[in-house]
Amino acid sequence: MSGCSSKENGNSQSNQNEQTIQINQTEEEISENEDVKNEEELQPTTVTVDYAEAFQSIQGCAVILNSENNTYTFYNEDKCRTRVSPNSTFKVISALIGIHNQVVTSEDGQ
Repeated sequence: MSGCSSKENGNSQSNQNEQTIQINQTEEEISENEDVKNEEELQPTTVTVDYAEAFQSIQGCAVILNSENNTYTFYNEDKCRTRVSPNSTFKVISALIGIHNQVVTSEDGQ
């Protein structure tokens, strides 16, 4: 009888292990589904708008990010996506560094 009893216990333990594996697989599948769902939520939405009236004769572009709903709003999207060197951006940084280090001392930058 003890042989049958331990055999039953072995089967019982085996069944428990199978159930645990099945539960773990289900949890992994749920985790994978949540990851896919989160990735889909992270995909930004793009909207194109016409701000020509606000820009008037200025040939420019604008990108506005609404982080609450992960939406990018583009004015002149093609121009926004064109790579250019950031030359003018560095003028501000260079001027501030010059003022901070007292290299630029006058208002006209001389």
